[in-house]
Amino acid sequence: NIVLWILGLAIILIASNTVVYGANPDVVVALDPGHGGNDPGAVAGGLQESILTWKITSRVEQILNNTPGIKAVLTKAENETVDLREERAKRAKANGADLLVSFHINSNDSSSSLSGSEVYITHNTKQKRYYEYSNILGNDILSNLRGVGVKSFAFKPKTRVGADWDKYPDGTVADYYGIISWPMHMDIPAVLVEHAFINNPYDREHYLN
Repeated sequence: NIVLWILGLAIILIASNTVVYGANPDVVVALDPGHGGNDPGAVAGGLQESILTWKITSRVEQILNNTPGIKAVLTKAENETVDLREERAKRAKANGADLLVSFHINSNDSSSSLSGSEVYITHNTKQKRYYEYSNILGNDILSNLRGVGVKSFAFKPKTRVGADWDKYPDGTVADYYGIISWPMHMDIPAVLVEHAFINNPYDREHYLN
């Protein structure tokens, strides 16, 4: 529970102090529970990614909606199947989201020893508002998770470039992860949080239970 509290407070800290989004009465944060419905995500040791991401999302939603000046919206219902990242981004846009945070649990087919959290953000440094905002938030999430004992698999936010055929309006190649690139196409900064490795017994016992 404390990990979820700190993660929620990290989002609150950044969102509430970012005046660039002050045009709206509230800062609207779209929370995206990874996988779900017919897609369980990663499964190991009796745990299922979609169940964990829903628990995380629901708790952070409660925290944000109890914070004056911030409104949380969800990209999907608990048992709803939403395969397309584009659809999740469209829902965030329809709800006036200023930011999208997508929650996932990591897994690795080659090794069960990888451990800890990582955060992905846009690689597009040409768009200062997107990159700097996402980078601050990503660093804050990782720092606060470390503060409650969740080590970082990657100490700083990571980026991953997508395919050459998919480009942002400024000509930059879009990000690899659709849950980052689709919101960016719709003028919404986005970050993807991988909380821990579900196939690592240590992570399951200490971070995910």
